[in-house]
Amino acid sequence: MTELSATPWCGRPGDDAGATPDGHGTATCYLGPATTVGFPETAQFGAPATGDPSMTDSSRGYTPVPTRPTIAPAPSPQAIGAQFSHPGRQVVTLSGDDGVSMLLGDLLSLRQLNLPVKMVVFNNGSLNFVELEMKATGFLSHATELVNPDFAKIADGTEILGLHVEDPEQVRPAMQQAFAHDGPALVDIAANRQELAMPPSLKLDQIVDSNLYMVKAILNGRGDEIVELARTNLFR
Repeated sequence: MTELSATPWCGRPGDDAGATPDGHGTATCYLGPATTVGFPETAQFGAPATGDPSMTDSSRGYTPVPTRPTIAPAPSPQAIGAQFSHPGRQVVTLSGDDGVSMLLGDLLSLRQLNLPVKMVVFNNGSLNFVELEMKATGFLSHATELVNPDFAKIADGTEILGLHVEDPEQVRPAMQQAFAHDGPALVDIAANRQELAMPPSLKLDQIVDSNLYMVKAILNGRGDEIVELARTNLFR
C-alpha cells in the first residue's frame, strides 16, 4: 500500500509526508495532481490551519480538502462528488466495512454515473473504532460485531469490478487490477479485528483503563480476546 501514499498526503502544511493527526484525530488531507483520497471509517479531518479552503502548497503541488466528516459513511458520497467534479483525477476511498454498509446504494450511483472511483474496504467484521474506544475506557466490547456480506460479490452484482483480498501478498495485484480497470472498482480487504490503532501519545488513564478491560475480559471468560490481542500486536 505504500505506493498509494506517494501522491496523496495527509498532515499539516510544512509537515513531512504522512498523516499527522493531533490528539483529536484531526488532520488535513492534500490531493496530489492525479489522486484524490477518501477517508477511513470514523476518521475526522479538518481544514488547513489558515482556514482558507483555496490554499495550496506550491512546493508540493497539493490542494487541501477542507472537510470534517465525523460519521462512518462519509467516503462514498464525497468520492462521488469529487470524481464527478474532477473527472480528470483519480478518486480513491479508504473505508471501514461499517461505513460501506451504511451506504451500499452508492454503488448503484457509481455504476449509473460510470464514475471510476476505486473503493478500498478494510473489512474487520466489527465497529472497530468503537471497540477500541470501549477497551481504552475499561469496558468490554458489546454489540460491535458485524455480520458482513461479501462486498466484492455485491459490487459484481452491480456490474462494478469486485475484488476480495485475504492475504497481504494479494493486496498489490488487486490494487493494480483495480487501477487498471476502466470504471469503478471495489477492493474488499480482510483486516485483523484485533489490530490496534495507537494514538500519537498515551495517557495514564488510558493505560489504567485498558488494563481494567483486560481484567474484566479474563473474569468474564473472554481471555481468548487478550491472547489474540497479544498475538496480533506483540508477536508478529
